[in-house]
Amino acid sequence: MENGKELYALRQQKLTDAIHLKETDSVPISALIQGYAVTDSGHTMAEAIYDFGIARKSILQFADYYQPDMLADYTFSFFGKGKCWS
Repeated sequence: MENGKELYALRQQKLTDAIHLKETDSVPISALIQGYAVTDSGHTMAEAIYDFGIARKSILQFADYYQPDMLADYTFSFFGKGKCWS
């Protein structure tokens, strides 16, 4: 199995090829998860906003489990200002 840098390079190339309409081995998956990673890990958005460790762990857990080619998370842009904004 590839290490993290090799996986990153492969996924980056897959996305670049898809953008340039080149054929790839599979269709790249981009996950716009917003708050799903937090709720999927059993936490509330309030917990994640006031405890950045929970937010970070939730997003990393989601990425590890689902293995998307690209991950976009705007969770904290849409939910009030908690401790993590300080």
